[in-house]
Amino acid sequence: MQSIPDLIAQLKASINAENEKLIKQIVALLEMIDDAKYKQADFEQHLERIPHQFTLEKPNYRQLQSIKVDLLKVFQKEYGMVSPNYYRTLWLSIGMSVFGIPLGLTLSSALNNYAFLGIGLPIGLSIGIAIGTAKDRQAEQAGKVIHI
Repeated sequence: MQSIPDLIAQLKASINAENEKLIKQIVALLEMIDDAKYKQADFEQHLERIPHQFTLEKPNYRQLQSIKVDLLKVFQKEYGMVSPNYYRTLWLSIGMSVFGIPLGLTLSSALNNYAFLGIGLPIGLSIGIAIGTAKDRQAEQAGKVIHI
């Protein structure tokens, strides 16, 4: 297993126009892992996949994206860290399905006109965004947001 500074140097050397943003995000995550408050052992299996990308002629964008997502999942599972607007995105869909559809169904059956079935979706969307934004604000105040 290579050290994290070596991985960072290799990643920075492989930056091109296609993958610049992605590699900078992975480098930011690696710099966070190199920090003393995170255990490198938690990320070991994902870090081992990075050097393989440098044996290829050109690093595979999809594989690098997969590595980034896997590192973010470890941060979320082990340390409770989330990406910006994580809860807003999550609660947007939950609000539409849990609040919007039942509300639209109730409204349309009360009015005996099923054309109003879809009117609950934007209401549920608004509720979900409100809940998610509040949870994102709480995570930001607790210092649990990864800014990459």
